[in-house]
Amino acid sequence: MPILNGFELLEQLTQINFDVVFTTAHSEYAVKAFRNKAYNFLLKPVDIDDLEQILSDWKQQNETQNKLLDAEAVHKLLTTIKTEGLLKNKIAIPVAEGFEFLEVADIVYCQSENNYTRIVLANQKEKLISKTLKEVEQTLNNYLFMRIHQSYLINPNYLKKYHKNDGGYVVMEPDKQLPVSKSKKELLVKLFEVISRNQ
Repeated sequence: MPILNGFELLEQLTQINFDVVFTTAHSEYAVKAFRNKAYNFLLKPVDIDDLEQILSDWKQQNETQNKLLDAEAVHKLLTTIKTEGLLKNKIAIPVAEGFEFLEVADIVYCQSENNYTRIVLANQKEKLISKTLKEVEQTLNNYLFMRIHQSYLINPNYLKKYHKNDGGYVVMEPDKQLPVSKSKKELLVKLFEVISRNQ
């Protein structure tokens, strides 16, 4: 198998869903690097300050992009709540005998329990299923559930209160407190602000 340089390797890829920083001893390759949609360019020998600056810029850019995605998610969520109210669709969950169908609108929240997920329903019943919370989140992706913590996924239709200290916590109907991670606090605050403006 022939040895490929960085440019040749990129040309072999059908899809590039990651950022690329080229490193080379030849400054004339910088233009070519950016033409190949490189995130940045480092000249060898690599200066540690330059590397740290690129990493800092990359992290800041990704945090900004994530905030934009969060704002988009809030808008999508509110549009659906206003036009459709409680969602009527069903999902299938694995049980010992096969599958059981649940109304998505009846799910209050989902809680991670290692490789299992506990689904709590509006009628106070609970279903423990052999799927991770990440898998359940993917199943409910089109139903606008919100991940408020690494262990909790909630249905915003059942939100009663949000307390903001530190990450804070939410109160779900009827009166269940669930923690909110600091990384999700801003998204939740935006949701309540937009809801209050649209009432």
